[in-house]
Amino acid sequence: MGIYISAAINVLFIIAFIIDRLFRIHSLKEYKDAKEAQIVTLKQQLEIAKENNDLQISEMHKKRYENVKMILDEREVEIMEMKDTLLSLQQDLQNVSKDAEMKSKLNQKLLEALNKTELSKHQLEVQQKELENRLKVIYNLPGLPPPAYLG
Repeated sequence: MGIYISAAINVLFIIAFIIDRLFRIHSLKEYKDAKEAQIVTLKQQLEIAKENNDLQISEMHKKRYENVKMILDEREVEIMEMKDTLLSLQQDLQNVSKDAEMKSKLNQKLLEALNKTELSKHQLEVQQKELENRLKVIYNLPGLPPPAYLG
């Protein structure tokens, strides 16, 4: 009779052990499912944050582009004003009497204006190339599509 009780207790321990393992497997499955759901949620949040960040970067680059464009337009106006001044000086030179001293002074002013215009033109062209290169660098960043307003 003692053998039967001992065998029954061993069987009960084995059954309890099997039930414990089944509950643990079930708990691990639930834990795994919860973690997978958490990963999906975090991925969705990451995508939303990425989209918002891309919009902010695009807006920042759009503002930079507009500022650079405005500076280039201002420089173009300056060049046109200098060209007008140069043309005016050229006309004055043509209208001046044949007095050598007057011609010499006008020639000097014309040369100064021409040199100044050429220097400014060169500086503005260099600045324009630098700004264009900066824009190219900005829009060649990986993962950043060029905005539609760049044509």
